[in-house]
Amino acid sequence: MTKSMRNTLLGGMFILLMAFLLYRFWGMEMTDKRSYRISVILEDASSERWKLFKEGMEQAATEYHVELEICNINEEDEISVQEEIIAVQRENRADGIILDCADSSALNDYVRENSSIIPMVLVENDINDSFSGSYVSANNREMGKGISECIQKESKIGIISGYTSRNSNLDRLAGFKENISEEQIKWVLQDTSELADYVKRYPVDTLVILENVVADEFIEQMQEKNQEGLYRNTEIWVIGNSNKLVYFLDKGMINGMVVPNEFGMGYKAVESVVNIIHDNQVRDEEVSYTVITRENMYDSDIQRIIFPIVQ
Repeated sequence: MTKSMRNTLLGGMFILLMAFLLYRFWGMEMTDKRSYRISVILEDASSERWKLFKEGMEQAATEYHVELEICNINEEDEISVQEEIIAVQRENRADGIILDCADSSALNDYVRENSSIIPMVLVENDINDSFSGSYVSANNREMGKGISECIQKESKIGIISGYTSRNSNLDRLAGFKENISEEQIKWVLQDTSELADYVKRYPVDTLVILENVVADEFIEQMQEKNQEGLYRNTEIWVIGNSNKLVYFLDKGMINGMVVPNEFGMGYKAVESVVNIIHDNQVRDEEVSYTVITRENMYDSDIQRIIFPIVQ
């Protein structure tokens, strides 16, 4: 074989090798860039309560080539509406569902059965039984315990738990009670409808609110009815994060917030659906939480939690 023939052969082999590598590279790129349609079912999805959660989802959606279809529920019969949306999305062949479960018991069987048909990730609130999907949340029991560690000893306490049909609220309440004696707890309410009356009839030193939605309702109630004076001598601790709560914390009208990493929860929820679709990888994910007070709220790491920057 002459030198020129050998060079030609080597050149041809090099071209074939490069063509093969380019095929593999672009083929992998095309596989990675498959798009997914994920349905997100949230109560009152347009409210500020979900702002950081949605920012986290949108960040992950960009990276994983996901189209998010956010279903807004603001209905009285929330349980049947969630069931109906799940059925519609299953029939429309959505690639997956992210669900904030309205009622842990009432939706238990429906979620368990459908999670074996369509990839499903529950966020914040889970169901009573095991199911075929993933669960993404901060540790609700530990968040409740985190608030209890901030409460002054011998304080008389009133609690707004949020609806006890949600396991997340029950876990927070149980965690809070771990470090608090039963004698300290004077009353437990599920919402704010009778709060002012209870505060007047059964005064407490500390008010604890264990759910973001109820905490925002409390702020609105105080502002609309000019009730700030009613709580002037009351320490107020909440689980949640919103502009209203941050403002009241800055003004010294509430004492502290236990803040779950909502941005991380949204990001991991989308990531978890994609993982189930890809290789049936079902793994629960726990996100962090942070105790924020007026003293640390302007620290740089705390500011990143309250106002995450989307890349």
